[in-house]
Amino acid sequence: MVNKFIGIGRATRDAKTFYTPGNSVAVTEFGFAMSDRYKKGDESVEQTCFIDVKSFGKMGEIVEQYVKKGKLLYIEGKLAYHRWEKNGHKFQKHEVILQKIRFLEKKSQDEPDMVEEENTEDVPF
Repeated sequence: MVNKFIGIGRATRDAKTFYTPGNSVAVTEFGFAMSDRYKKGDESVEQTCFIDVKSFGKMGEIVEQYVKKGKLLYIEGKLAYHRWEKNGHKFQKHEVILQKIRFLEKKSQDEPDMVEEENTEDVPF
């Protein structure tokens, strides 16, 4: 089976890094939005899809440094389904585990064009 996500859209919030309890694995997250337009009769309708994106390790460090709200990005990764419980309430969501990112609007010379994860088989969720 294939689990591949590809999208072009904008970051909805600055990337932030946190560390998992116990094993201190660095996890970097940011929000991502993609829009799609279609016709509904004579009307043009725009639908926006929002999804959270996670990256780990060295890639996460680069993501945290350069991914800022509003930044136009191309991302590739795999979809993951995450469930958790907090204060007796159950939550669930799909998220993208980042494998490749391209910065489509470079603001500075030191910003990378693309970053690709070398090994994403054993990333912690």
